[in-house]
Amino acid sequence: MFVFLLLALLVPGAVFGYFLKLRGYMLVAATPLLSVALSGLLGVVSGFTPLPYSIFTYLIWSALGCVVAWAISRFFQPTESFLTKSVSGKTVVDSWESIIALVTGLVFGFGIFGYVFFKSIGDITLTPSLWDLQFHANLARWIAETGEGSPLTAASWAGNTPFANSGFYPTGLNQFASLLGADNVMLGLNLTEIIMIGLFGAGMSVLATVVSRRYLWLPMFTVAVSALFLTYSTKLHATGGRWSFGFGFALVPWVFALFWLLARRTLANPNQNEIARTVLIALTATFALGIGHPGAIYSLGFALIPPAIATVWIHRKDSTKRLLALVGAAYISLLTVFLGVWGHLYIGAISYPQLSGFKRALVEGLSAGEMSRWYRGYEQVGSYWVLILILASLALVIWRGQRWVLFSYAGGLLLYITATYKQLPGGRLLPWYGILQPLYNDRTRSASLLAVVGPLLITIGAVLFAQWLTKRMRVRKNPDAFIRSLPVAAAVVVIIAMAISTGGFRADERFYIVNSVARVQDRNFLEQDEVAMMREFAQHYPEAKVIGHPATGSPLFYAVAGIPALPRYSSINVSSREYQTMLHVADITKPGGAKKYCKSFQEEGIEFFYTDSEQYRGGEMGSKKSYQQLVDLAAKPSGLTPIMSTETAVIYHLDPCFPDFVKK
Repeated sequence: MFVFLLLALLVPGAVFGYFLKLRGYMLVAATPLLSVALSGLLGVVSGFTPLPYSIFTYLIWSALGCVVAWAISRFFQPTESFLTKSVSGKTVVDSWESIIALVTGLVFGFGIFGYVFFKSIGDITLTPSLWDLQFHANLARWIAETGEGSPLTAASWAGNTPFANSGFYPTGLNQFASLLGADNVMLGLNLTEIIMIGLFGAGMSVLATVVSRRYLWLPMFTVAVSALFLTYSTKLHATGGRWSFGFGFALVPWVFALFWLLARRTLANPNQNEIARTVLIALTATFALGIGHPGAIYSLGFALIPPAIATVWIHRKDSTKRLLALVGAAYISLLTVFLGVWGHLYIGAISYPQLSGFKRALVEGLSAGEMSRWYRGYEQVGSYWVLILILASLALVIWRGQRWVLFSYAGGLLLYITATYKQLPGGRLLPWYGILQPLYNDRTRSASLLAVVGPLLITIGAVLFAQWLTKRMRVRKNPDAFIRSLPVAAAVVVIIAMAISTGGFRADERFYIVNSVARVQDRNFLEQDEVAMMREFAQHYPEAKVIGHPATGSPLFYAVAGIPALPRYSSINVSSREYQTMLHVADITKPGGAKKYCKSFQEEGIEFFYTDSEQYRGGEMGSKKSYQQLVDLAAKPSGLTPIMSTETAVIYHLDPCFPDFVKK
């Protein structure tokens, strides 16, 4: 299953890119983006045509896309393969070393991020006890059953509104989770997110590779540093509502690397065909990021605008290249501004409390600190390694050049400080606090950009230091070999030292943060015996509908067995009539209650009640008023017939409303 989903996320994009005559690093950077774009486009088409979204149609669709790519490829020249430059500036082919270094970095990045997350979420066949994952699992099953994978129509399901192309919901996570079939959506959801977290680490290796082309083994160091930034690898995934954003944000380093390569190639060969391919790939990558999560595009803008403007300045004396650079900078800037305005108009942001004073927020930001105080051993300085490397890199960049990265890093740091510091003395919000609204004012979504721009700054600092050291040592004999060996030796020493001193690159902290909320003792949504009971129940009562408190995991009845449950996620996702039904479920057992309230249950076809003594967060979720009757009925289920049960969970029949029921 894992390999199947991994191939689904990589192979279609790799083949499509190959037929577009992408080669070398360009093909590697584009691969996951092209796959997500192909999947997303099929999803959109499924909302307007009878063509369903499924694994079969995804493969056929990808094959057709490759045919189109092959048809237009005659207008393009192949991009460069794995090339490096010698100290003298002469381009030389060094394929094997480049490929070995790249693959090593990809595997190291994928493993160091994906493995800890895999271990921390526990049983991957069960949905972790993270609130919004009930929604994501159910949406994945809905896509698998209906074939409606469009982000436009999925919004109708998400809000329980009439089926229509009435909105947008990022569905990358749900689309790929649905590929394993309706009965495996919980497994699909977990495996997809494990893969995406791994791809984030691999993407950081790719980004470091394209930034430090001559230093082939430096990306290993970048990946090790990236793992020290907890905001993406763990904090973002400690609540289920952020998994969708996590899917999209995992693609951010890939987009950064791809845009870097596209700009370099297009400005080196500014002909019409090259420009056309660049526009096609850039739009495709943007679409892929949007299918993942539009907030990821907005966040990336803070990092991409500075190098885009710097590119305009570098080519200011060449009118053609200056114009191309201006178009690129305008595209990124206008897209970011548009999403910012759109977010202010249509996103209802959450009001989070202030976490830190300004000084603490600054120190935490500079050191990849523990922003939400979830780890029992947190300190103001998250990682002294990060703090030292960031300060040293800032000094090197100011001294030696590549100063655009200062502004990219400043963008990430600004988002972090704004999210944690939030308000001035006296309680007044920061004047620029509104920049977080497109990210729901969410702390970890906002802080995640540091996990990209921080390691990027450190990587560029390491490159500048290596260049300075090479020059100072005045290596005359075989300088190319020296340039290759020095970073390798330094990276190995530093990586080993970091691994030992940080507990496996903060692996203990990363495991603890996710596991402490994903598998809460006696508070999990589901156990294996409850899954078995739900599936057995569905075999006996395939047309049933169930009502239950969301904290018991009752919404997962649909994800597990295809039995509709009310509420499907929370009280937000119910119609007014369904809401009134929830408000009176316990009243049907009272004298005269059945006559007064059973009509709505009969009209909705809700015949069963699910309860579990193990409740996520002790049942303290959402509106207490909305769920109080469910709590009361679970405490006193008088007049209800138990149908099936486990050690903690029971399925009851609502006898007062359906007196003619015959137990099977």
